[in-house]
Amino acid sequence: MAEDIFSQFYNLFNNDDEVNWNLAEQVSKHILKDEEETYILEQEGSKTNIEAIFRAVQVNIEPKVDTEIVNIEIDNKDAWALWFINSCKHFDFSILDISSPDLPINISNMKSSIIGMQLGNLAGGLAKHSWGLSPSGIILPKSTTLAINRENLLRRVNNLDIDNQEVIFAALALEYTTLTLGKFSSPLLHLIDVLNKATEKLIAEIEELNTEVGIETNDLNEIMQNFTENNNVKFENIFDDIFAPLSFYRECIVALSKEYVSIEDYSIFDVLVDSSIGEYEENIFTQLNAKINQFSEHSRKFIEYLYETKNPNSLIDILNDKALIPSEDELIDPINWAARTSLPPI
Repeated sequence: MAEDIFSQFYNLFNNDDEVNWNLAEQVSKHILKDEEETYILEQEGSKTNIEAIFRAVQVNIEPKVDTEIVNIEIDNKDAWALWFINSCKHFDFSILDISSPDLPINISNMKSSIIGMQLGNLAGGLAKHSWGLSPSGIILPKSTTLAINRENLLRRVNNLDIDNQEVIFAALALEYTTLTLGKFSSPLLHLIDVLNKATEKLIAEIEELNTEVGIETNDLNEIMQNFTENNNVKFENIFDDIFAPLSFYRECIVALSKEYVSIEDYSIFDVLVDSSIGEYEENIFTQLNAKINQFSEHSRKFIEYLYETKNPNSLIDILNDKALIPSEDELIDPINWAARTSLPPI
């Protein structure tokens, strides 16, 4: 007898905690299960050298920012993913509402496992393909330790025809800056709002929601495939709207890093976060990066507009207040953003 798809989801993912952290770790480990470290320690990538560069970054940034970052951790991919998950535990996930009145059942009962799965996917995916948080504009982890995915960082450094020491310094500055922003909840809350609106739009476009699975199975992939085929649902479209805010966050990280440290060539920051430069293997990270890049020019011009007009709201002010974070339309036309944010509250 065919079961309701949402009832099967409930049985698969129900958990009593706010976040199923164990599930997050298991998902991450599964993604990385076939990964092997291939980079040997070179002089530029040695533990001693990276630690020395970190101290130089720390000396530059610490006087300018309220930060608790005190040390660096040079990790393999598995350790970096675990650091990412643990560094997200400061966030109050209880404030997230993933339920919708348009859905046949209340999926809030599966919230713990849904969040755990997504965090695990994010941790494993970033650890596997990315050298850090900043290229994707991920503002969430908060920690007293800056963790570096050493193999991916060295691969990124070696793919660029730039002085290795300078690139590592810029990369650590970007990651240090990103980690100082993890104390702000607004960037993630804004992304959740964007995703919720996209989900509501998708549900509204489904004329008749057929929740009958039509097959007897507990396999999540089979359930999802059957459901999406029955309803012509393209869940991937839900994520199209997050690339504009991620681009804005990334350009904020770059702009702030340029303010915090002094280097000979500031364009290194821009090169480091753009995987279209110096990356030769296409993967999910480079695809994500390419979608973020579509909004890079708008994000940079928005920030230039802030500086040129001497707007009273700094980048820190904006990232600390969800109401100030620009929408995609406002990112393209910052004058509309300025008009909205300058109006007195009703």
